[in-house]
Amino acid sequence: MVVTLQIISIVLAAINLVLLCRMKRIHTIIPIIIVFDFVMVVPILLELILGIPDIPYPTIALAMNDQKTSIIFCIFLIFAQLSFGYEITRLLSTQNVPSTNLNSNKSVYFNSLRYKNFLLVFSYIVPIVVIISILGSPDIAYFLDIFSDPTRIYNQQIQTYIKYMGILNYALLLSVMVNKWYDNNGTLHGRIIRILYVLLMIIIIHKRTFMMIAIGACLVIDIIKGKKIREIFPWYLIYILFAAFYFVYYAYATGKAGYNDDWYYEANEYFFRSMHMRFAIFAALNPNEVHILDYPGQSILFDLFYFIPRSLWASKPWPYIYYFISGVMGYSSYGYVSWQMPPSYYPEFVSNFGVLGIFISVIITVWISRFLDNRGIIVKLLGTSFVCLLEIYYYDNALKVLVIIIIFFYFLESRFVKLS
Repeated sequence: MVVTLQIISIVLAAINLVLLCRMKRIHTIIPIIIVFDFVMVVPILLELILGIPDIPYPTIALAMNDQKTSIIFCIFLIFAQLSFGYEITRLLSTQNVPSTNLNSNKSVYFNSLRYKNFLLVFSYIVPIVVIISILGSPDIAYFLDIFSDPTRIYNQQIQTYIKYMGILNYALLLSVMVNKWYDNNGTLHGRIIRILYVLLMIIIIHKRTFMMIAIGACLVIDIIKGKKIREIFPWYLIYILFAAFYFVYYAYATGKAGYNDDWYYEANEYFFRSMHMRFAIFAALNPNEVHILDYPGQSILFDLFYFIPRSLWASKPWPYIYYFISGVMGYSSYGYVSWQMPPSYYPEFVSNFGVLGIFISVIITVWISRFLDNRGIIVKLLGTSFVCLLEIYYYDNALKVLVIIIIFFYFLESRFVKLS
């Protein structure tokens, strides 16, 4: 039965991708579906061919081998594909109606030119600040050794400085996106600049995940700008293959491969998110075996009210990723773990709302895509990137800042429309 449901979900995903190719306008739902299929559906296809990977964590292994969990996960995939298919069909039925907003393919780039000089200057200043910060750091050797483990740094001064560099890392990511957005013809020097920016990101943060995030952000931009798949596919194939090679090489260079040298598992942990979703579903079905949250809505409370100081709210919850990794480690309650496993935001809905979360997460995702579709270019671009990041990463401090920026531009654009 599980195999049948997996095949159905893969077929539905393929049908939706074919329908996406018929779209004449760029919609927010397009990159959202592509990222979803990559992190949730591709691993199912690989599982049909290669089987379940060798998993080093007993809790996740239980989830991956539990039939009831697998069935519910397939129901999640099928519901998502049906919802995406309905949304695609709805948009296709309206694509011949003349567009009255500023987000058509032909105008979306030109409407952003008013911000070009400011944003480009920002993107050129950031790497200079990063280089100066590296040279002025308490320990230059740490940053130049890209294979050192940031979780094993015990010098308090270096730890504090790493947090500061983490802020610059997100500024670099934004600079990559700015450079990509205004490099309309995909020039060679533009690609070299973006590669150098990503290299700086690796140097200052020592995180492989951000390489994939940068590649994903550029893909989102190409999709929003209406680039043809056959034109950009070869480049992204090269980028992803290189990223995959670096992921494996990094694992061996840092000794992390000693925990598990199965490349297939590494791909499931770092690239895909189906394993994480199945673990959340298993925990919701078996609360006596695996513990993630103490009560429904716990991490949602943190997401909504994270700005309240802990000194005023002693029992204030922690970010979901902390509870998630505690559950993976088999803890009966929240316990600090020095490293993290980004789960995406779909499992968070399951942990907070039980099995109903699989439906709630998809409905909210589709609703957000509709909302962003009718917004101005800045809100649409940042909002689409935000949702795609949540699909593969987690709601960290930088994304909280991004939400504030999106809200700011939303009200700014609303005021501009009223004045015009």
